[in-house]
Amino acid sequence: MRRLTWWAATLAALALPAPLLAQDVTLTARGGGLSIEGALTGFDGEFYRVATRYGALTVDAAAVICDGPACPDLTAPLATIRLLGAAEPGNAILPRLLEAFAAAHGYRIALTAAGDGFQARLDSAEGRPLAKLGFTPTPRRRRWRRCAPMRRSWRWPPNRRRG
Repeated sequence: MRRLTWWAATLAALALPAPLLAQDVTLTARGGGLSIEGALTGFDGEFYRVATRYGALTVDAAAVICDGPACPDLTAPLATIRLLGAAEPGNAILPRLLEAFAAAHGYRIALTAAGDGFQARLDSAEGRPLAKLGFTPTPRRRRWRRCAPMRRSWRWPPNRRRG
C-alpha cells in the first residue's frame, strides 16, 4: 500500500503543469506606467515568460524591473582581463582609455602600478566590482606563449605565417 501511495504522489507531482509550480512576480515598466502580475514560467536571460490572468506573456527583460521571490539574480560575474603588449603604447594609452570609458558610463576606476605595467579595478557607481584588468608589457616573441596557457585568449594582429 505504501508503495502504491508513493507512486501515486510521484506521478501527481510530475503531472502538475509548470504554471502551478511557478512563483508569483510583478514586472514593472522602467518608467513606472505599467505593471504585470503573474507566475514566472521562464527566463532565458533576455525575456521573461509570465502566466497572467490574460494568458501567457513574453516581456523584454531590459524594459522592466522584476520584483518577487522567483525573479532571477541578474548580477554579472566579475570579469578578469589580462592584456599583454608593448610597454610604451600600453602604459601611455590604456590607462587614459580605461578612465574615459569609466567616466562615460558612470563607473569608478582605480589604477595602480604593478611592475612595468598596471592593474585596474572597475566598479559600478554603487561600488559593486565589475572587472579587474591588468596590463603587462611583454616582448613581441613572448606574447603568444604567455597567452597560450590561458583558457581564452585573443591575439591581434593574428599570426600570419608565410610559406
